[in-house]
Amino acid sequence: MRAIVFALVALLLAACGSGTSAPGSSGEAPTLAQPTATDTTVFDESKLKPPPIFLVSAAGKQRAAQGSSCVNYVDEATGEGVGACGDVAGPVVPEQMTVAAPGENVIVTIPGAALGKDSSITIRPLGCAGKETETLDLPSPGELDWPVDLEPGAYELGVFAIFDSGGGLTGDTSGTLGLLVDDSKPPSLVPLDRSLAVCPFGA
Repeated sequence: MRAIVFALVALLLAACGSGTSAPGSSGEAPTLAQPTATDTTVFDESKLKPPPIFLVSAAGKQRAAQGSSCVNYVDEATGEGVGACGDVAGPVVPEQMTVAAPGENVIVTIPGAALGKDSSITIRPLGCAGKETETLDLPSPGELDWPVDLEPGAYELGVFAIFDSGGGLTGDTSGTLGLLVDDSKPPSLVPLDRSLAVCPFGA
C-alpha cells in the first residue's frame, strides 16, 4: 500500500513540473516588447490641403472655387517635412454668386490662417481675366471687412494668399468667388449664371 502512495505522489510531482518551462525550453517563450513604428514618420496627407476661402454676407457663406496651391507641412517635433502642389490650368470660374447691394458689407475670410505680405483680392468683371477693376490687400489676420464699392454688375473676386495655419502648415493658395452687385434683389446666394459674364470666360 505504501509503495502505491509513493508512486502516486511521484506522478503528481512530474505532472506539475511539466507545466513550468524555463526560458529557452520547449515551453512558451516569455513575452517580449514589440518594436514600435517611431523609426519612420508617417505624414497625414489630409494636412496637405490648403485652407478654404469664403465670402460671407447677409446671403450666407460662399466657398471659393479652388485654384492652384502649394502646401508644406513640417513636423514641429522632428523637423521632417513634406509638401504638395496642385495646379489648376486656365482661369478658375466661380461656382456661385453672392447677390449684394452697393455699399453692403461683406467679408472675405480664410479662417484660422495668418496671411503673409502680397496676399490680395483682384476684382474683375465676370469672365474678364485680363481686366482689373480693383485690388484689395488681405490683412494678416486673414479676414477683410469690405463695403462693396462697385457699380451694379457681375464680378469675380480672384483671391491669392500666402498662409500660415499653425501646426507646421504653410503655403500659398488661390480661389475665385462670384459677386453680383444688384440693389433690386434681396441678398441671396445663387448658382453661377454664365449669361451674366461681361466677357467670354477666359477673355
